[in-house]
Amino acid sequence: MAFNPVDCYHLAGWLYSQKNPQDEARARAVIAKAYYGAFLEARNRAGITDKSLGVHKQVHDHYFNAGRLALANGLADLRTKRNDADYVTAITITSMDSGKALKRAKKILQELGVVLP
Repeated sequence: MAFNPVDCYHLAGWLYSQKNPQDEARARAVIAKAYYGAFLEARNRAGITDKSLGVHKQVHDHYFNAGRLALANGLADLRTKRNDADYVTAITITSMDSGKALKRAKKILQELGVVLP
C-alpha cells in the first residue's frame, strides 16, 4: 500500500494540537509537515515523478501554467515558510505561524479535491 501524503498534513494537525507556547521546534515541525503533505499530494496529482531538488519548482510551474494560480501561489508561499522553519535559525517561529501554515496547507489540499474533516 502506497503512503498517503495527506497523512503528513494530519500529523501536522496533531502536532499543532499539542500546543506549548515555548515549543518552537514543534511549530517548525508543523510547518514542514503541513508543506510536505500539500506538496506531495500536489506532485502526485500532477503526475510528476521527479525527485530532484527542482521538483518543487516543477510542481509550482505545473499548476501556474494550468491557470491554477491560487494553488501555485499557495504552494510557493508555504514552501517559503517551510524553508524558513527548516533553515533560518535567526528568526522566531511561533505557534501562530504554524497555525497559518496549517490553514494554508488545508486550503491547498481542498483545492486539489482532497476531502478533509
